[in-house]
Amino acid sequence: MKSYNSQFSILKYNVVVSNPPYICESEKKDMRPNVLDYEPHTALFVPDSDPLLFYRRIASLFSPFRGTEGAYLFFEINESYASELSAMLSGLGYTDIQITKDIYGKDRIIEGRMAQ
Repeated sequence: MKSYNSQFSILKYNVVVSNPPYICESEKKDMRPNVLDYEPHTALFVPDSDPLLFYRRIASLFSPFRGTEGAYLFFEINESYASELSAMLSGLGYTDIQITKDIYGKDRIIEGRMAQ
């Protein structure tokens, strides 16, 4: 049986879109009850000590040596970590990194192009 990682190494992708957990545990106290009561906590929260945990793993899986030239990666993000995410993607070889604000003016989406 193939491992999860080996499947990715042989496939090519044009677009990767992810909304990984991105709310720090310390932000839980500021969340609305309708979110906390009905969303699985594993889908929402990351450790305060490593808020880029899931972004780093996903971006590494689809880094340039695994991507198709011109393919894109999109993440929904925690506005507090936009600049760190941009630097991380750049360090992994992604180019054309852009941050898009939501309707409230908060940094909400980051995209990067997978280099050749």
